[in-house]
Amino acid sequence: MPEVTAVVAAICALFYVAMSADVAYLRRHHRVALQGLGDNKHVTRAVRAHGNFSEYVPLALLLMLIMEQMGIPKWAVGLAGGTLLLGRLLHWIGIKGSSGPSTGRLAGMALTWTALTGEALGLLGWVFANQ
Repeated sequence: MPEVTAVVAAICALFYVAMSADVAYLRRHHRVALQGLGDNKHVTRAVRAHGNFSEYVPLALLLMLIMEQMGIPKWAVGLAGGTLLLGRLLHWIGIKGSSGPSTGRLAGMALTWTALTGEALGLLGWVFANQ
């Protein structure tokens, strides 16, 4: 059973709902409904944080699931999941706080890319080592 992936996916779902609620609140607060971003920096940053999350997390979770199903040790899957979660949290905090470069945003993306790269290389190594 993919318990590690299930826990990470559940936490990601909670992050996603929180980001969605943030976007909805900011749209309502700044009166930006369906006319794009309304040229509002707060709405723009919230929408991009939400979009960026939805662009990276599904692939990372899929790779985690495959890792777990192939029998890669749970500690390795958990390390990838923890790296992903920390990266996504830091990115969200960083992008919410600044429309320009920020430490949180940079660290968040670096950790997200580290998780994805580690998952990909881990899977490739596992497949080739176990043929």
